[in-house]
Amino acid sequence: MSDLRERLEESVQGLDPSWRHPDEVRRSLDRRRRRARIRAGAVAGAIAIAIVLVSVWALTANQNRRPPAQTPSPSVVTPSFDPLAYGTYLIGDVRIIRHIRIVGSASAPPPTPRDPHLVMVLWKSAWSTDQYPGVHGCRVSVVDGSGNEIGGVSLRYQNATPRASWRADVPIAGTVADAADADVMCDPKRVDPPVGFDVSGEPVVRVRRLGGRPLLVEVEAFLTLPVGLDLPGLKLTLFASCRTVLSLPSGKEVASLVSHTVVTVGPSGELPPGPTKFALTRQQFSSPSVMGSAALSADITCRPWAGREKGA
Repeated sequence: MSDLRERLEESVQGLDPSWRHPDEVRRSLDRRRRRARIRAGAVAGAIAIAIVLVSVWALTANQNRRPPAQTPSPSVVTPSFDPLAYGTYLIGDVRIIRHIRIVGSASAPPPTPRDPHLVMVLWKSAWSTDQYPGVHGCRVSVVDGSGNEIGGVSLRYQNATPRASWRADVPIAGTVADAADADVMCDPKRVDPPVGFDVSGEPVVRVRRLGGRPLLVEVEAFLTLPVGLDLPGLKLTLFASCRTVLSLPSGKEVASLVSHTVVTVGPSGELPPGPTKFALTRQQFSSPSVMGSAALSADITCRPWAGREKGA
């Protein structure tokens, strides 16, 4: 019996220690398969992340290779202004003219009958500040006895004097007898931009004579609008303050004049043909004797007109 036990022990000791029970083997295989699936999922995730990173890099590289977007840079800068910074027009003494009586000689032709559906509205205006307000949109309205509007016109109003009287013809729905009252309202915003004209080329200086004696010096210059000026697309009368300086070849100034320059500009910014003239008389020269000089030169600078000023 002892011999049999010894042989069994020797057999057991000679067995492969890696041998395990079949159930344990199945459990081990299951664990290996799970680990393999986990490793495969991790590898697939890493590959997907790598693909995304490569795609982002490629897109960024393509964008960097593209030429930068061309931002249009205007060749000129449009001057801007605050339309409320110049004041407006104060309106008063608004009245209606229903009948016009023409005083004349007995031989004068009879007046043309007035349109019975048209009334004349008169009013007085004043600058709200001490500077020129520019062009403003105004509305002239006519109402009947019940306060209902029976007619009205819109207009662009400007006046170069601090106080002025104005009038407008207003068509009405009824007759002149229906017009009971009128009102004039002006928008506080200025329409036209303040303009200081530029001078194109060299001004031409001419001495005008009378009876062989120098009478005045006339300067001609072509004015242009500033580049990039934003006009409202209307026919406008623009005011500027222009200073004309006459000098001798030595550079000595012998005369100067500040003038109130008025230029009509079309809807597209077109200026009237021909030069603008500036005249200086003998009284405006520091030495009237130099009026006969043929070597006078002129320099003209124009800035926006703000109102009444010395010499204007």
